[in-house]
Amino acid sequence: MVLENPGTSLPLGANQRKRAKEFYYPLLFLDSVQDCCQHAIARKVADAPQNPNQSSEADFRTLVNKLAHICDYRPAGDTVTALVVLAVDGRIVYAFASNSRKRPNLIQTKNDLTSVLNILKANLEAETKESDQALFDRLLRQILRLNTVRVRMYLTHLTKDLAACVKACEGDASEETKSSSQELQKLHDLIPKTDEAGQTSDAYTSSVIRCIQTIEQYRRSPLQQFIKKKAATEEKLRKNKTPWSNLHHVGGRLLSYGYDAETLISAHHMWEDSDLFREFEVNFLDSSQSNIPKPLEFSPQTIESLVNGMPASACNAREKKALIQHAAELRKYDLDKILEGQWQRKLNPIVHAEMILHDWLSRTPGGLQPSRFFGGWQYIGTSKPVCRLCRYYFDIIATPVHFRDGHPNSYVNWRLPDIRPQGNRPQDMQQANDDWCKIMEQIKTKVYADLRRVLEEQKTDQKMNDSNTYTDRLTLAGLLMNSGV
Repeated sequence: MVLENPGTSLPLGANQRKRAKEFYYPLLFLDSVQDCCQHAIARKVADAPQNPNQSSEADFRTLVNKLAHICDYRPAGDTVTALVVLAVDGRIVYAFASNSRKRPNLIQTKNDLTSVLNILKANLEAETKESDQALFDRLLRQILRLNTVRVRMYLTHLTKDLAACVKACEGDASEETKSSSQELQKLHDLIPKTDEAGQTSDAYTSSVIRCIQTIEQYRRSPLQQFIKKKAATEEKLRKNKTPWSNLHHVGGRLLSYGYDAETLISAHHMWEDSDLFREFEVNFLDSSQSNIPKPLEFSPQTIESLVNGMPASACNAREKKALIQHAAELRKYDLDKILEGQWQRKLNPIVHAEMILHDWLSRTPGGLQPSRFFGGWQYIGTSKPVCRLCRYYFDIIATPVHFRDGHPNSYVNWRLPDIRPQGNRPQDMQQANDDWCKIMEQIKTKVYADLRRVLEEQKTDQKMNDSNTYTDRLTLAGLLMNSGV
């Protein structure tokens, strides 16, 4: 079933298109400045591990995030997924949306998620239940098959990073380095190599699982500290996106699929007396459509014109002069060339998945009331942390709904939800337009503040990856390491 937003959305009028274009100039400038500042700062090695001591509500949030993660099949952002669990007339409804999926792909994702949930449903209703280990093996294989494209990308990166790390160990005769290099080479040799047709075979999936098991084993060994130490050393040298930090991150992303399966099994025990995995349906919302007649195009701007175009509320004339000087210092990192590329872009921005879900919830019966959500937990989970602009939006509208902690990255191909009047009267349409413009201006003010801060500090808090290295999970000891392959 396709869930639909009530009412008619309005295309952007001339005033809204003008305001939108004004919004993207500072955003494109910020994106360019942050790109330059990537070269000038020390990167964090990784985010911290999650706290394993969680409340029932926190456990539920972990589950919802994991279900969304399972649905995020491909890199580059189109399949980033948001998911909410609702209690509707005594039945559980899993509703999801994705950043940019066509209807046939959404239908397939719905069927895929249903198949995963049905594995848990069948086990709960069986006279003789499967062991957790057997259930884990089935779930992990299913999850890996659904995510073949993304897993292959991780394995490709892992192959390159391992080779680079082994090479970097050459010339160091210490026992620690020699031993670590040998272990890295063993992992490199375990990575399955096959053509696209072979990536759905049982043998290939078994090879991937063996690779993931080895990463888990290394996470518990001295090799983990060796990798983190190497990454930290290169961080001090202000090197950007090193193979050591990449290796640490990609290993964490591959492990996340095993943690997905562990979390589902743990959750189906925790809530076995509820309908969460018994009486349910899976529905989706369509991804956003374009609300402009043609992609946004931009006139070339200089550093000086961009800074001087900042409103007086963001900085005065003296401060603008200082910001221009700060920006000029980034020319050695090709700021002018990066900006030149920005003006050649043609943007057709999308509404992010969590905003699509939230907008639908707020406009349909029951709204954002706790009674509409499973357990009364007002939560929308996502396959990746919420981006900076989405976080600004949710803060501005003061929603009672909770989300994953955000990451500091901004995306220029982002937009607000569609303008939907609450009625058909002219004043209803005017009110909807005014509300849209007000929110847009408030977010733009925050973007200007970010731009000023980044220029003054000459550093960015952007992450190299918008996914976490460590992942939260509901743990069942030993399932991954004991998986039979």
